[in-house]
Amino acid sequence: MAHESAAQRGGRRLAGAVTPTTWRYLAVATLVRVVDGGAAVSLVTLVVSLPGQVSDAAGGLLAALITAPQLLGPLVAEPLARARDPRRVVAAAFAGLGVALAACGLLLDHRELALAAVAATAAGSAGPLVTGGLSTQSV
Repeated sequence: MAHESAAQRGGRRLAGAVTPTTWRYLAVATLVRVVDGGAAVSLVTLVVSLPGQVSDAAGGLLAALITAPQLLGPLVAEPLARARDPRRVVAAAFAGLGVALAACGLLLDHRELALAAVAATAAGSAGPLVTGGLSTQSV
């Protein structure tokens, strides 16, 4: 071991740093960010797959409504900064994102574009907590 290279020492340290908690964080971060990143595309695809029911332009509107609230990151993140246990706030944002996206899909299926727009905006409001808020909880 006296002739161990710096790369070997670094690799040994890195292997010890990857704990079960790290793997859990990576799994959650990947899944939630895929949902957040793909939501706008999935809404446009859903609108286009409902021919005659909703205008194709509604897909662009919903994509804009789910993306625009990302600009509110500093305002939406305030509860995270004040929370006693920030993991609960981040978990609530995950659940809110899922519920709002599901509601948006169901409302589109029933041709309720105005309510679907509200749901898309609510889903987009969870975005800053899903991405930036999750990053603050990294292990």
